[in-house]
Amino acid sequence: MTPAYEAWYHGATNKTSDQVAECATWNADEEERIRQLTERVEWAVSRLSKKEEEIIRKRYLEDESFDYIVAGEVGLSERTYTRVKARAFYKLAFMLKLEVLAEDPGPVPA
Repeated sequence: MTPAYEAWYHGATNKTSDQVAECATWNADEEERIRQLTERVEWAVSRLSKKEEEIIRKRYLEDESFDYIVAGEVGLSERTYTRVKARAFYKLAFMLKLEVLAEDPGPVPA
């Protein structure tokens, strides 16, 4: 007993798949994207004030130590350190075009 032949009608897709080539292309493109992003971040950090640059470099780009340690190393109180770091992130967000501006929701109903 053999199964009945049933014709399958479908159009040609003309699509070939080369997973190795696609993976290699993605890897090369991703490496270039990361290199460009790194250059943009380095440029933006270099445009900060001396104290802001020192804080960002010590906290995030070099040692990745804790805030209270970096505050002591740069000679700032923790409160002043927090303010300077926040201002640095604000500037970096605008320089890297990552800022998000909140819209005014309008008057709050009573």
